[in-house]
Amino acid sequence: MRRRALRVLIASGPTREPIDPVRFLSNYSTGLMGRCLAVEALRRGHRVRVVSGPTSVPLPRGARVVWVEQAQQMQQALRRQVRWADALIMAAAVCDFRPSTRSRQKLPRRPHASLSLSVIPDIVGALPRRKGQVIAGF
Repeated sequence: MRRRALRVLIASGPTREPIDPVRFLSNYSTGLMGRCLAVEALRRGHRVRVVSGPTSVPLPRGARVVWVEQAQQMQQALRRQVRWADALIMAAAVCDFRPSTRSRQKLPRRPHASLSLSVIPDIVGALPRRKGQVIAGF
């Protein structure tokens, strides 16, 4: 007997948090893990949606992709998509911090500078859940 296709939602890639119009905080995530998960889910016959931060890793044909940049955008996109999903896999490398204030202009270069940071709330912990839904985060 063939199992039914699952609806798999994957969060992938890094997020970027702007400091000013030309600088941002981020991390070294490539999005490769999210791509591999999407490829395998599609290979197994599942329906796949990916919410991805900026990456140069191509996502597989057959996956519906929602592109985001900042953690707040990722959270909003996941909030819109999560009710659709039977399974959510959080493979994204969401920034842990964002600048407390964002400059509207490029900050001047100075011998000494400081940056005040605010913690980014846990995205997966704030998402709505439904009975029977599987959520994996790593």
